[in-house]
Amino acid sequence: MKQLWKAVFTAIVALTFASVASAQQSAQKVRLNMASAFPGSLTLLGTSAVNLPKKIARASGGTIELKFHEPGALVPALQAIDATSQGSVDAAW
Repeated sequence: MKQLWKAVFTAIVALTFASVASAQQSAQKVRLNMASAFPGSLTLLGTSAVNLPKKIARASGGTIELKFHEPGALVPALQAIDATSQGSVDAAW
């Protein structure tokens, strides 16, 4: 399970840096949707996901807008990672 979270976090960071590079080239705002398997109210796992978009916006200078979606809003909660690998969702938590 720990390796899965490490892989998910690495994918989000890589996606963020790739998006920053393309955003800087085109000088446009990049909007990404993040599906979550955990509700935003869940202590630690959920609240961290809710705070991540603010940190990414600050780190990117506002060029990346990551939107957190509660479980089931975009895809069923346990299919968030699969949906990301298929390209249906930009990121998964």
